[in-house]
Amino acid sequence: MTTVDNGVTTYISLATEEYKTLRAESIQASVNMWTAMQWGSALIGVTIGIGLSQWNVTNPATPLAFDIVVPTFAALMMAFWLGEAARFKRVGDYLCLVEQKLSLVFESNGLVPGVLRTSWPDIQRKAERALNLRSSDSASAGELIISDPVSWEQWLRARKGRSVIDGHLSILYAVRLGFFLVLAWGSWLAGLFYAYTAPSILASAAHITILALGAIVCCAASAGALIVRGYLNQTTAPIERNSKTQ
Repeated sequence: MTTVDNGVTTYISLATEEYKTLRAESIQASVNMWTAMQWGSALIGVTIGIGLSQWNVTNPATPLAFDIVVPTFAALMMAFWLGEAARFKRVGDYLCLVEQKLSLVFESNGLVPGVLRTSWPDIQRKAERALNLRSSDSASAGELIISDPVSWEQWLRARKGRSVIDGHLSILYAVRLGFFLVLAWGSWLAGLFYAYTAPSILASAAHITILALGAIVCCAASAGALIVRGYLNQTTAPIERNSKTQ
């Protein structure tokens, strides 16, 4: 049996607590992202209802609702969502580091049984085939053998893109992000259509200003979404040290 000194035990305990805390923060960020979509949908739904109720009335309520208020609500909710998504990614990045530190401690102190180093890789590949998972030794991607006890975040990152339901599901995040942009641009187009059905409104300088401001909000939201999504949607290769067997 391997003897571990108190310093190593203390370090493992502290790192494990840090890991659990960060995992809880990651879960909270995910919950906040979903809450942003719920509140955003509710507020936007109410605003659209107000705008539709005034559709046949010649007053500024409808163009303001569709061209300014809804795109602005959508942009603000999207900004909050992106902030939580960035937080989610930062936590995940750091969790990979914690996993690597713990793996190094386990390895250097002989805490991972030798049978896992020698026999587990083949068993993992057989298990992946049995579970209909794309194999971790795919020629098109790096290999991550999860012989260490703390490898969840790295495993998710390594399996991203191997199939529709593997790893972090980036397509779902893209759909959720697109939801806000569709609402913003769809509402602005509805306001433009309203203006064409009421030529006197379209000809007014006030409504032209409202349309221009709405377009600026939509364009700014789209640009921000593309920039932040480029940062969030990154494929991470397996960390080399953990891909080797001993």
